[in-house]
Amino acid sequence: TNHHHHTNHHHHHHHPPMNKKEARALEAQRFEEAEKVKKRQVMTLKAEFAPSVLTGWRVFVILQVVSAIYNYIGDCDEVFNYWEPTHYRLHDFGLQTWEYSPTYALRSYLFLAPLQLVGAFMSYMEASKIVQFYTMRVVLGIFTAGSQTFFYQHVKSFFRPRVAYIMLSFMVVSPAMFVAGTAYLPSTFAMNCIMIACGFWLRKKPVYPAAIGFVALAAILGWPFAALAGLPLFISAIAEKGCPKTFALAIFIGTSLTIVTTLFDSLVYGSLQFPAFNILMYNVFGGSGGSGLYGTEPWYWYIKNLLLNYNFVFIFAVASLPLVLLSSSMRLRVKSFKKTLGLLSIMYLWVVFFSMVPHKEERFMFVIYGPLALAGALGFVALFDFLFSFFSFCCSERAASRFVGTVAFLLALSVLLLSLSRTYALSQHFQAPLSLYGELSASMLEGDDCWPGKEVMNVCVGQEWYRYPSSFFLPGNRFRLAIIEHGRTCQLPQAFNGDPSVAADNFNDRNEEEPSRYISIQDCAWIVDYDPEGEEGPHANEYEAEGFEPLLSLPFLEVSRTPTKFPYSLLRSFHVPGFSHMLGYGSYTLYQSRELLRVKESVEFAECKGLVSELSTIEGEPFSSLPAFRAMRDAAVTAPIDGSGKVEVSDGEEVVMEAVEEEVEEEVGVEVVEETIEEEEEVVQDIVEDVGEEETDSSGEASEYVVVEEGEGEGEGEEQGEEQGDGSGEDGVDSVEEVKSEVEGISQGDEVPEDSEEEEEAVDDFAEDVGEDAQEVEVEGNRDGDGDGDGGSDPDEGVEEDDGAITEEVEREVEVGDEVFVKEDVEL
Repeated sequence: TNHHHHTNHHHHHHHPPMNKKEARALEAQRFEEAEKVKKRQVMTLKAEFAPSVLTGWRVFVILQVVSAIYNYIGDCDEVFNYWEPTHYRLHDFGLQTWEYSPTYALRSYLFLAPLQLVGAFMSYMEASKIVQFYTMRVVLGIFTAGSQTFFYQHVKSFFRPRVAYIMLSFMVVSPAMFVAGTAYLPSTFAMNCIMIACGFWLRKKPVYPAAIGFVALAAILGWPFAALAGLPLFISAIAEKGCPKTFALAIFIGTSLTIVTTLFDSLVYGSLQFPAFNILMYNVFGGSGGSGLYGTEPWYWYIKNLLLNYNFVFIFAVASLPLVLLSSSMRLRVKSFKKTLGLLSIMYLWVVFFSMVPHKEERFMFVIYGPLALAGALGFVALFDFLFSFFSFCCSERAASRFVGTVAFLLALSVLLLSLSRTYALSQHFQAPLSLYGELSASMLEGDDCWPGKEVMNVCVGQEWYRYPSSFFLPGNRFRLAIIEHGRTCQLPQAFNGDPSVAADNFNDRNEEEPSRYISIQDCAWIVDYDPEGEEGPHANEYEAEGFEPLLSLPFLEVSRTPTKFPYSLLRSFHVPGFSHMLGYGSYTLYQSRELLRVKESVEFAECKGLVSELSTIEGEPFSSLPAFRAMRDAAVTAPIDGSGKVEVSDGEEVVMEAVEEEVEEEVGVEVVEETIEEEEEVVQDIVEDVGEEETDSSGEASEYVVVEEGEGEGEGEEQGEEQGDGSGEDGVDSVEEVKSEVEGISQGDEVPEDSEEEEEAVDDFAEDVGEDAQEVEVEGNRDGDGDGDGGSDPDEGVEEDDGAITEEVEREVEVGDEVFVKEDVEL
């Protein structure tokens, strides 16, 4: 008992009971300390920086415009299920897939309507089809930028500013957003709708009708499976608004959208159709094989893909849930924690569900790119908050802050470099189809009005059909894509029959090959094909034997020619400067038929091009002059001529011919005048008299310049013919055969001497007589009279008859009232 009493006494001595006053004081002290900590955390949050919403908008727009220009098309569904039907609706022709057959009706025409309006406006403005294509791409990018900005605005107001800032950075540099933002796909549309819906959900007072409405829009007008991404939002609405109200709201919105889409698509298809339901039934219940017909991948395929496109961001996103639970700063706002978990669950739910679906495609992940970037930002911030708290116990806050800040900076820099490297690699490795078809389109436009006949000209593809970038890259209505039987294929698209409500009988939903799609290779004007073995591969020999020659070849990354082991696998996925030569490339090649090449090199084609060029040239711009083509015709030279007036002569010599006029009238007014040598000499003599300087052509050959004014050039040649007789036949006139013989005697490599001072003085005097600012017509030419290849080199020595070779460069400044005629037989 004594012992017990002693212990009790001892206990009360060391821990005396607190009265109410002391307890209140201790509680106040603890509360004050907690308030200090909370105040310090709030001050830290206030000190955090996040760009304004307007700045975010500008950055997102810049990113998406760049994507619209440089992004490649990575999915044939984008072309044949969306770009081609849009082209058909705008230009009355395009390629149709079985999904657009009224028998199956898996695609909605209403989905095409917004971009169809944009294309119609650009067509009304007479923009070329390539301009229409890229304008519509920019519109897609601006819609994506608007969705990102709306999402960023509400993330910034709901979470810490640092979370919003990190999320914006991840979105801007991400290769995933670069690829998805301007893709013409329902999954991109659903991605934007989900970001907008999440923005409405994150408001202080969530706008559930708008949030549920955008989820329904993503599912009904875009892709039915997008409804899965809205499931956490729907559960949140049930928790806050109650089950009856939420279901009633969802049913009303869903029914309204269903009625609109069903009416529109039924009108186009000619029968009652609800495409969203049709595609859901095909994919879920399989139809005649379901999506598995188009390839299957292992369960971890999406993990690899997201690591490539989001690198460390995906790792932060996966770890975001446990990291947020560990981080105290993430739970400053207690009310937001349930909603935070709901947002994170979108990413987890989506990745897990689609990993179990055998058929996998990168575009299926587009839908969650917004929530994934937010999850990555939350994980990133929570990780370094936790590391800071942990290291603060071991050392000072200052040292912990420095260490954690350094690690965070290095990780952020790694994300930036990996993302930019991946984006550049995608753009460079797979840009060849867009670039090649762009060059083909320019070549077609160059001679569009001069191709012979009125029939359709076919651009043919074989096994490369799925990389075709759409009919927007074929100008006008004359050029069409056709398919030849070459390599392994499946069920291919075919041209719309003119009425989308009429079902063709040669479509199937089993992906079985249809032989009716092919045409003969002899009906092709161009062929586009890919050879994995490069330019010297077997395809080049095959097409050469069929009468085709390669025109353009571009590199395209060939996986089979690149080893799969490290570091080659890394170099294939990311661009590392200085190491691209270690990769294997195939050859993406454009072939042209030899028959078409002969047409392009014909005199008629050249003259047609020259006339078209003159008629379409505005004042002051260089153009290919019709006289240059006449001179070429007279000399019997057939060579391709480009729009700048450069002639590639068959012997390799390039002769530049330019004719500059002060004014191009509605009709060029250049007459085709058959000039005799006497007539040319008389006009030259008139010029010499005006200049006050005699000029003698000892060879009696044709003059280089003939200036024809109104009333001149006819009936004045006889006198002139008597003044010269050498080398002009019986009557002093060179025959066409003699001019041709002179052409054949052109030598290569002769140096062109500088103009003599006397010639310059003559030019100045003549310019003063004319009284106008002069324009130069410079002609570099050489002539070898006897074909021995030797040419005179000193202009002061004149022309030596025994040598017979002339090389001159003459500059004359000429102003003529009505017409300019440049005769170029010395040149040619």
